[in-house]
Amino acid sequence: MRVLNPRSWLLMFFAALLVLMPEVISAQTKHAAAAGTVTFTVTVVPKKDASAAVSKDDVQLFLGKERKQVGDWKQDDHLYLAILIDDSIDTSAASNWNDLKGFIMAQPPTTLVAVGYIANNTTMLAQDFTDNHELAAKALRITRGLSALGSSPYLGTIDLLKRWPQTGPRRSIILISSGIDYFRGGGFGTFYPDLDPLIQRAERQNTNLWTVYFPSAGHRGRGFWQLNTAQNNLSKLS
Repeated sequence: MRVLNPRSWLLMFFAALLVLMPEVISAQTKHAAAAGTVTFTVTVVPKKDASAAVSKDDVQLFLGKERKQVGDWKQDDHLYLAILIDDSIDTSAASNWNDLKGFIMAQPPTTLVAVGYIANNTTMLAQDFTDNHELAAKALRITRGLSALGSSPYLGTIDLLKRWPQTGPRRSIILISSGIDYFRGGGFGTFYPDLDPLIQRAERQNTNLWTVYFPSAGHRGRGFWQLNTAQNNLSKLS
């Protein structure tokens, strides 16, 4: 298995995200009558020089083999993007912040960016949602590293989702973390206990989750079991 250094992880992720984000359409779908209405975001990536326009009649929705009715279909150019940084990752992560700043500055005017840091199982916003991308980029700082150990990136992300303001339907979170849950610790098997509740809440709130791995501060999170478990959790989350 090829192991990428942290800088490569960030660069590859940012390049992929810039391709995936531009054309996103919001769709409301009729689920089963008992389940009510479900809203989710669909990403449309056109071929080169092709139109990204997709009408409701162009869309077919299936749940298993059963075709469902599409209740509404509309485009929304505004994206609310929260960049969450686990404060317990190694302080060397700041050497990649110029790349992250470049990514923030490359967002279109319709993208509102927030920057937050996870510590003590909560998200502390350094910058609330703003279309001033320069202001958002200035909110990046060196992580606290060892002094922030003891927290859970999953509970911290849930905390943000609980306090998410009334925004448009397009919502995304980039979580930069080692993936290690220092609050719960081990003994829960392959996945941490707050992972599935986070995924379920994000789905209910129609929020896309993207994850970027960066090593934890200190030697505590460098063991094979810790690394393997943490990266599996981040993979499932995204």
